[in-house]
Amino acid sequence: MAKTVFPAVSFERSIICGNLGQARLILREWLLSLAADDKAKSIADALSVLVRSSDCPREVPIVLIRALSVDDLLPEPNTSNQLERIIVALCEQITKDICDFVGINPKSQTYEKFKKLQNAHASVQSILEPFSDLYGDLPSIVAARKRLLGVMNHSVVRAYCKPFGLQEFKSTIEVLFSDLSRLADMQPSFLLDLSNGERTMEDFDQLLNDNTSFLGSSYFRPFHISVARCLSSFLAAVRSKYTATIRKAWPAEAGIAKRYPLHEVERRFNLTLPFRNEGNGTATDVVVTAVSGDDAIEFENPTLRLGGGEARRFLSYLRNSSQAAM
Repeated sequence: MAKTVFPAVSFERSIICGNLGQARLILREWLLSLAADDKAKSIADALSVLVRSSDCPREVPIVLIRALSVDDLLPEPNTSNQLERIIVALCEQITKDICDFVGINPKSQTYEKFKKLQNAHASVQSILEPFSDLYGDLPSIVAARKRLLGVMNHSVVRAYCKPFGLQEFKSTIEVLFSDLSRLADMQPSFLLDLSNGERTMEDFDQLLNDNTSFLGSSYFRPFHISVARCLSSFLAAVRSKYTATIRKAWPAEAGIAKRYPLHEVERRFNLTLPFRNEGNGTATDVVVTAVSGDDAIEFENPTLRLGGGEARRFLSYLRNSSQAAM
């Protein structure tokens, strides 16, 4: 049997957009490609072939369960197409773990089993619900790490959500939690951790744009929004607490105490200016630009990039060679 990859993205996008006709067409074409039977023309025809196959892909009953959660997506079951019987048979044969999870009794009537399968998607959604919770701040998200990773590692969630891109989301979210944990700890590598976290959030956002399944739209997109909001609030608080202001360290009315030989024509000399770091933070990536107030004075290198200083006070030495013309 041909192992045609299930087009989850286009199928889910059609469902989310309410285009059930397109979703039904995508499902039909996929099932017919798997059945590879020239006589099969419909969803029911394809399923009647697949239910007799010994190597029907596991994705088939999972996708059918997903389709059952959407009203009017699948053809109406009747005595002619035998959809109830075939879908129940496929699920019991291939996805017994999901059948056990929703409480299907092998001795129950077919219609009773079918009804439980119709509610299986909602049962999986209830496990995923913590991802759509509202989180108040970054520490609360970090504290939820074990719980949320446990949700993605739930055996039924892994089994059911695999065709819908769970593994890609899981890998990205695991990296994101590591980044957020380091940020919340305020380690010396804070700026690097922040850069990594912002990059992971961008990757997460791109993944959500590429994967429009129910996983993304109903659970991981709300989680991304919650993380972005809490991260923004956290960074605003950090900036407020550790802000640093660079000010000149000489009295405005007194000017610079040191005398410079401005009366000597063609004289080149170093100019030293003191600055002060005010606030609890440490100034980094400081750029100082010297501007002459007199056309007779020129600066060879008017812009200097200074390093960080001590938390309270530092002296920066702006060493610019100047030329005075009298």
